[in-house]
Amino acid sequence: MKAAILAGGLGTRMRPLTYTTPKPLLPILNVPMLVRILDRLPRSVDGVVLAVNYLADKIAAYLKENPPSLPVKLVEEREPLGTAGAVKNLEADLGDDRFFVLNGDVVASVDLTSMVEFHKRRKGLGTLHLWPVEDPTRYGIARLAEDGRIVEFKEKPRPEEAFSNLINAGTYILEPEVLDLIPAGRPASIEKETFPALIPRGLFGYASGDFWIDAGKPLDYIEAHRLLMNADRSRYRMRKRMPGVEVEPPCLIPASSELAPGARVGPNVSLGRGVVVGEGAVIADSVLLDDVRVGARARIDMSVIGHGAFIGDGSRVSRGTVVADGAEVAPGRRTANFESVEAPRHPS
Repeated sequence: MKAAILAGGLGTRMRPLTYTTPKPLLPILNVPMLVRILDRLPRSVDGVVLAVNYLADKIAAYLKENPPSLPVKLVEEREPLGTAGAVKNLEADLGDDRFFVLNGDVVASVDLTSMVEFHKRRKGLGTLHLWPVEDPTRYGIARLAEDGRIVEFKEKPRPEEAFSNLINAGTYILEPEVLDLIPAGRPASIEKETFPALIPRGLFGYASGDFWIDAGKPLDYIEAHRLLMNADRSRYRMRKRMPGVEVEPPCLIPASSELAPGARVGPNVSLGRGVVVGEGAVIADSVLLDDVRVGARARIDMSVIGHGAFIGDGSRVSRGTVVADGAEVAPGRRTANFESVEAPRHPS
């Protein structure tokens, strides 16, 4: 059984971080999203096909330097083919058995081994992981029969059209016959074309798991960290005392981090390797990637700080801010909510 991971997007919602790092390599709790997906795959998966495009060379370089336990083949999508076309483009590498399709920016606790067993028992052509949300209008929604069969599917409904709060959560199991239903040579939508065509042939919904989130936007990326840390709070409580430092768990603070006396960190903070936090700095509900330096008395709230960025003394990084790799927030400056702070461009 193969797994297809769709990771060819531009990562526009996570800019400016994705100018330098492809979204699949953005870390969650210091582990790249792609690696988290690979680690979740069940033992029945014996190979992975990775659909790539933007910054594909960086993904290839990472996998060469950090070989995964499963063989991974990169297949470039040279032009946008849509969600179904991207799967069709992998057809030659998926073999003649059923296969997984996974979106590259989903963080979830769904038991994929149990999902495979569910799919086998139902004997359909496809099984979708479903998840309940408050506002389903951003997603595809499914109506289920009592036996788990999907009897209706609609992509991005208007509020008055939302007949269900169960959404397509971005993980599927498909039989190889499904590939015959996807046209070759043109963009195609798996949500608008393929899933509706599968309903009379046997499309099922698997609604399970403790948490799920699409981590493709900054606040959702932060929320993914919070979900994972709170799912295993004992692991993310400080076990060593740090003189003069106040830590409110859950937090991830690697041994290579340096926190000065008077600093306050937490809750729901993830620090990368080599982060330095100055005296009196306050950080809450935020993600700081490797080698960030935070000046004295700076405050960071619900923000994402890129690799090697500098947050100056007395500055305030406000809710939803994303600071690019190597960028600087000047001392005393206050960012606007949801501001993007980009790195300076050096003349070539």
